[in-house]
Formats: sequence, structure tokens, C-alpha cells
Amino acid sequence: MRTFKKLILSLIVALSLVTVLQAITPELPMTSVVQASSIKISKTKYIMNKGEKYTLKIKGTKKSVKWSSSNKKIATINSKGKVTAKKKGTVTITAKVGSKKYKCKIKVETPKINKTRKTLYINNTYTLKISGTSQQIKWSSSNKDVATVNKKGKVTAKKAGTATITAKIGSTKYKCKISVVNNANSITVGQANALKSANSYLDFLAFSKKGLKGQLEFEGYTDSEIDYAINNCDADWKKQALKSAKSYLDSLSFSKKGLIKQLEFEKFEDNEIEYAINNCNANWYEEAVECAKSYLNSSSFSRDSLYNQLEFEDFEADEIEYALTEVGY
Repeated sequence: MRTFKKLILSLIVALSLVTVLQAITPELPMTSVVQASSIKISKTKYIMNKGEKYTLKIKGTKKSVKWSSSNKKIATINSKGKVTAKKKGTVTITAKVGSKKYKCKIKVETPKINKTRKTLYINNTYTLKISGTSQQIKWSSSNKDVATVNKKGKVTAKKAGTATITAKIGSTKYKCKISVVNNANSITVGQANALKSANSYLDFLAFSKKGLKGQLEFEGYTDSEIDYAINNCDADWKKQALKSAKSYLDSLSFSKKGLIKQLEFEKFEDNEIEYAINNCNANWYEEAVECAKSYLNSSSFSRDSLYNQLEFEDFEADEIEYALTEVGY
């Protein structure tokens, strides 16, 4: 009986010691240790095409993240981790969480398709090529009855009509419009050459329908040859207007009204011009700033004379005031 009482007493003492030790022993910051070791960036290497956007993420923490780019000319990143590829090159994106840094190496490529339009006779083949990329290319045809394409970019003309061949690289698509026509003996030499000329012009420049007709007339083609070329070149005149607008904006500064006048001069239709203006992504305030800077780089202007010059360029009053403020007036 005494032995049993001693045993019970020993157990009580032991339990009391455990309770005391738990009370005085500090808890280890297990949560912090686990969190610190599990923080990671979603990508450490990534390939993008110029113009693409991709969002990087930091996993394993709810702390604020400070993003930065080693070269903003190649790629920028905003406060939410969205990367925008600007031009060809390699850049390091850094996410800073507290004192720790997590990095992703971004390679920006500039793929280019060798043809954006091509005319083929039935049963003929042509191989499209993509340069400037190390990424996988996925080829597809919008109309396999007219033209098919294999995994190496080889196009086979099936029957008369049009089809768009698309090369998808990452999230970007590069397209070539294929026009399939009847065999050579079913059209005249003049028609074939007129179509070839039309497609050649459209490969390098933007044309309105009337503008292209005028160019082919200048080349000496007959009305029937020109009509055949215009009807079979498969041009999207709205997209041609947009291409023209972007081309102008890449080289010069334009007001909205000024660009409309330029596209009218190029003989685009009203609905084509409206499409171009609504989709060219121009910031007319910044266009006014660039225009003001251009004038100041070439000559000296008072505030009033610079205002008048921008007004002559058809900028709106609020755009002009913004530009003057930005250049220091």
C-alpha cells in the first residue's frame, strides 16, 4: 500500500514538473521559420516576346513586395508584379520582401514572320519561317479546306480561297494571309503580276484601297488587272488604316485631328479612320508634349508662340496647356 502511494506521488510530481517547464519555456517562432523558408518567386527564368505582359508572383508571404527592373528599356514591372516586355535583351526582375531578394531573369525576344501575305496556286507549297526566337512555335490554319500547314510551317494550297496561317509563340500570334488562286493558265499574266505587286506593297507599307489602286495604276496595270489584284489580295482596310496610323505615330507627333487629316489624305474611308483612331492607343496629351519638345529642339519659342504652333497642329487647348507645363512653361 505504501509502495502504491509512493508511485502515485512520483507521478504527480513528474506531471507538475512538465507543466512548470511548459509554462516557463518560450515558444519557438515556428511559423516565422516555415514562412521564411517557403517564400519563393513564381519564375526564376522566363522568355517573353516584345509587347507581351506577364505577371510574376511571390508565394508564401503576405508581406508587401517591392518590384524593380535592372533595365527598364528592356522590360518594366509595376507594383503588382506585371512585367511588360519593351525590346530585345535580357533583364533581371527583383522582388524585395523585407531584407530578402528574389530574382527572375527575363529574356525578351522579337520574333518575326518572313511573310505576312502570300499568293499560291492550287497544289503549290510554301514554307513560312519565324526568326528571332528560341521558343516553340505552334502553327495553325483558319481554313484547312483552302490551305493547311504542318508543324514546320510548310503551307499547302488546297483550293481557291483565303486562309490565315498563324504561328503562336508564347501568347503572341504572328499571321500570314494566304490567297489560293486557280492554276496559272486560268488567269492572265497581267492579273498574276498585279496581284503579286499588290501583295508586295502590302508587305512593307500600309495602303488604303484607293491608295493601292492608285499605285497599281501608276505601275501601268489595266483596270481588269487592278480589280483582280484588289479583290484577291485579301487586305483588311481597317487594319491597314491602323497600321498607317501607328506608323505615323512611331515617327512623328500628331494631334487626333492631325492624324485624321493624314489618314484622309491617304484616302482611307471614314469608318476605317475611326477604327484606326480608336485602336492606335495614342495619348494625345503626350503627343502634344513630344510635339512641343520637337519644336524646342529645333528652335526657340516663347510660351505664346509655342502655344500657337501647337494650336496650328490641331491640338486641343487642354492638351496644349499640359504640354507647355511639361516643357517648363
